[in-house]
Amino acid sequence: MFRRVLKVLGLLVCFVLGALLLGALWIHEPVPGMTPGDQGDEKASLMLQALNQPGWNEIEVIEWTFVGLRSYRWNKRNNTVVVRWGSKEVWVDLARQTGDVRSPIGRAGDMGLVQNAIDAFNNDSFWLAAPYKVFDPGTQRSWVTLEDGREGLMVTYSQGGSTPGDTYVWLLDSENRPIGLKLWVSVIPIGGLEVSWEQYKVFPNGSRVAQSHRGLGGVNITLSNIAIEGPEPPHPN
Repeated sequence: MFRRVLKVLGLLVCFVLGALLLGALWIHEPVPGMTPGDQGDEKASLMLQALNQPGWNEIEVIEWTFVGLRSYRWNKRNNTVVVRWGSKEVWVDLARQTGDVRSPIGRAGDMGLVQNAIDAFNNDSFWLAAPYKVFDPGTQRSWVTLEDGREGLMVTYSQGGSTPGDTYVWLLDSENRPIGLKLWVSVIPIGGLEVSWEQYKVFPNGSRVAQSHRGLGGVNITLSNIAIEGPEPPHPN
């Protein structure tokens, strides 16, 4: 009797795993083919204009909290960041990819927590600033047509961050602002999953960041407590 129960349970597990695999294969999309030409660069430039990239570049310091788990104070001018989660606080020099553990008091050269902070920043800052990174070194851009007929701006990262080689397709509204993003990334085995890019926070200098990203099986990636420091916006004449 016990063996029969185990056999039935084993068959059920195999059935569930098989169903999940078939479901994953059904929704998986191949990476769109890259179309040579200047249209990708042109669309990327229009997207940055819609987001007011000059205003973003003027921001000296930006703070935010990622889904209530980790908080950041990113000094864009100095290219450093302070990462806080739980009782931990780590300062990171992003240019040198090194840093110091500030709390709890760590050993000199405790690169375990520092690397955790670097990896967390690479992931969490993506959801804050990804549209502004479409011309980063090592990126390739193309205007592509998806399987469902929609068009989008495909950006492939050949270097940088914690997961180089990832590909994204930005979905834009009529004013060239991002409203959604499709992902082909190493950390997710299903290609073409889509998340929203919505609830924009507009800063006084006119630049903006999305605070909500819905998708990925119902998960809502939220950014909160967003604040900036930097030059005051010009006063109207």
